[in-house]
Amino acid sequence: MQKERMVGGGVLVLGLMLFFVLIPSGIDSPGEVDHMTLSPDFWPRIISIMFALMGLLIVIKPGEIPPEAEDAIDPASWPARLPRLAVVLIVLFAFYFLIDHLGMVVPGFAVIFGMMWFAGERRYPLMAAISFIVPLLLYFFFRARRQHSDSARHIRISERLTRHDRKSYRSIFNIPDI
Repeated sequence: MQKERMVGGGVLVLGLMLFFVLIPSGIDSPGEVDHMTLSPDFWPRIISIMFALMGLLIVIKPGEIPPEAEDAIDPASWPARLPRLAVVLIVLFAFYFLIDHLGMVVPGFAVIFGMMWFAGERRYPLMAAISFIVPLLLYFFFRARRQHSDSARHIRISERLTRHDRKSYRSIFNIPDI
């Protein structure tokens, strides 16, 4: 019980350190963002808050580790799990590179469906529904946000790009004056 509280405290400290130290120093975020969800530091902050809340929950109410989960914690059992981890990493890297060519929806469907199957789920209609709905919701959410902010951002950026700025960009990239 005491060990679980220490782990929870570590997760809590990690979440707070991410939120207050690592994210502000490691992610450049523009000052003017129309929608908070479009800011580069929004989702990392959400994840760090979730880390901190989960750590706090473990500190407040630690649980008992079931006997069948003891094997998962045993470091001797980790080498047998490395091939599964390798498969997951390969699939995620493939997803990362396929997004540029196929967009997010099709690879997202395949990855979610495949990972659910790989994790042992066999209710195919449920797997297909989740795999179809989640990428589409994410696509439409970010598309709506981006379209709304693109029109306002275009005006502000073009107003800020003065003749002096254009000269600066030309000198940085060695572009001759016309």
